[in-house]
Amino acid sequence: MQTYSYFNENISHNISCNEYSLNSIDYNTLKNIQFKEDFEKRYQLSYKIEYELDLHKFELIITLGQGSFGRVLLVVFEQNKIEYALKVLDKSKIVKYNQIKHVQNEIRILNAIRHPNIIIMHSLFKDNSYIYVLMEYVRGGDLFSYINKLKVFQEHITLFFAAQIVLVFEYLHFFNIIYRDLKPENILVDHHGYLKLADFGFAKQIQQRTYTLCGTPDYFSPEILQSKGHGKPTDWWTLGARMPI
Repeated sequence: MQTYSYFNENISHNISCNEYSLNSIDYNTLKNIQFKEDFEKRYQLSYKIEYELDLHKFELIITLGQGSFGRVLLVVFEQNKIEYALKVLDKSKIVKYNQIKHVQNEIRILNAIRHPNIIIMHSLFKDNSYIYVLMEYVRGGDLFSYINKLKVFQEHITLFFAAQIVLVFEYLHFFNIIYRDLKPENILVDHHGYLKLADFGFAKQIQQRTYTLCGTPDYFSPEILQSKGHGKPTDWWTLGARMPI
C-alpha cells in the first residue's frame, strides 16, 4: 500500500501533467454512433449474463470488506496471476432482507456501463448459496481512509476528485441512472490517484422520479428524506454537500 505522502505527490503530478482528460463527453456525438442503443442492449441482456468459472482456480488472499449481505475478497486467478475483487453475496440474506431488486439492478447496471471512473465487473457466476461478482481490484483503497488520515484535502485535489465524480454522474444521468449512495466508502482510489466509483446497490434507471427510501442515512438528500420523490438532482446535492474541503 502506498503512503499518503506519495498519494498527494502523485495527485499533483497527474494534474500538472494533464495525463487524464476531464473534458465533458460530447453526448450528441455519442448518440450519432448509437451509444445509447448499445447501452440498452447490454442492460437488457444482463439477466442472462453468467459465466462458468471454477472457484478453485482462484487463490484467496485476504478479506477486503464485510457487508450486510456478504463480503468482498481479494483473490488471484492462478492462470494469469491477476488480482481481482470477488464480491460474494449470500442468497438467503438477499431474500430475507428483500434486496433481490437492488442486487438485480446493480448487476444489470455494472454489466451495461463503460466508464474509466467506474469499477469494472469482469464476470458473474453463482451456485446454490451464493452469487459471485468478479470485479476489478483497485489497489489504493477507499477515499474514506484518506479523509480519516488527512482530514481535509488541498483545494486542487478536491477539485480534481470532484471533476471525476461530475463526469461519472453526467455519464450515468445520460442513461437515466441515478446513483443515490455517494459517500467516501464507495469511492475507490487507484495507484495513480484516480477515482473509481463502486457499489451500485442503490443505483436505478428511472424515467422521471422515484420514491424509494434508500441509501445511507447520513448522506440522504432533503428530497429523499421528504419522501416526495427524487431524481438526478439528489446525486448533485450529495456531491456538493459531501466533498472534503
